[in-house]
Amino acid sequence: MLIKNKIVIGFPNIFTSFWFLFMITGGAGLLYVSIERNVFTGDLILIGKFFLGLFILITTGITIFFVLKFRLLYIWKNKLFIIRPFIFKLQKIDLTANLKYKWSTWGLARGGTYRSMKITGQKIKAVTIGDIEFENFDVIIKHIDKSQPNDAKAQCDLLQAKEELSFMSYYIFLCVLLLAMFACLNLANIFHWIHIVAYLVLLLFIISLLTKRRRYKLIMKK
Repeated sequence: MLIKNKIVIGFPNIFTSFWFLFMITGGAGLLYVSIERNVFTGDLILIGKFFLGLFILITTGITIFFVLKFRLLYIWKNKLFIIRPFIFKLQKIDLTANLKYKWSTWGLARGGTYRSMKITGQKIKAVTIGDIEFENFDVIIKHIDKSQPNDAKAQCDLLQAKEELSFMSYYIFLCVLLLAMFACLNLANIFHWIHIVAYLVLLLFIISLLTKRRRYKLIMKK
């Protein structure tokens, strides 16, 4: 059954959000430095100007794409609200209506294996949500899909767990190693405010990775 009168808010995926911030700050930073120091009209070799300009164009394009696709999601009183604030668009779906759900998985090479669910029904525009976009994807789905648990979701969960579990320990080790590196720099009296940001980001990554690792193990045991 659907849970009534409970607000469920979709939280952005930690890794996707970091990637977006990295691209926008990297592109904006390089653009600022290029303009400030007249890089494109200076003595930098042509091939260097080409690749610098190409990187700025790519990061700008990715930033625009993310901004246009960015969505806010919440569920309240058996209705799903999807807001795209930057294009002033609101979509509302009545979750008590006769809806159909289609599960699928997809991957980005070693960028990860992700699950998505497509919602269709009469008089509504099809909408797809996935765990690449929302960190609490499973919580959201529990408040949308009345037929859970179902075989389609279970198959997607199992496929993702098989693909991702073996890499979780490696990712966690890498984050811990980076934390140790920053700690060594601080012990050597080398400190910058960016280290605090790095600590916070890496800790968030580790918490998210540990949570996913635990979930994958539980899925594999079923």
